[in-house]
Order: sequence, then C-alpha cells, then structure tokens
Amino acid sequence: MIPINEDHLRQVLREWVAHYNRGPHASLGLGIPEHSTQEPASASDVYLIPDGCSVVAKPILGGLRHEYRLERKVA
Repeated sequence: MIPINEDHLRQVLREWVAHYNRGPHASLGLGIPEHSTQEPASASDVYLIPDGCSVVAKPILGGLRHEYRLERKVA
C-alpha cells in the first residue's frame, strides 16, 4: 500500500496496529500478543469447523489482509 499523505499513513498504521495486537499470528503458533484468558486450542483442533458454524472473513486495510472468525449459521 502506498500512502497518499501523512493522514492516510496514520490511518493505515492505526488500523494495522489494532489488527496486529488483537489477532493470532502464524509466526506465534496459536498464541497472540495480548494476554488472553482462553486456553489455546490443541494443534489437532485448529482447522476443525464446528457443526452449525461458518467462517466469516473481514477485510483489513482495504482487503490486503483479512481477519477470520467463526459465526453461527442462521437457520
């Protein structure tokens, strides 16, 4: 991404920092930078999608990155 001006750069950096500090990162395995009270999932459960759920993607930085979460399917 090429920032247009200083305000655009600051906006991009704010969004990136928020994304980076709250999401899991592949280089950290199952850990995340911020402290969490949840126990990490076992490696065998990482890619299992529970019944009745689907994966939802949220674009970050105009779609350059994405955050993913599980969401219950509506009947």
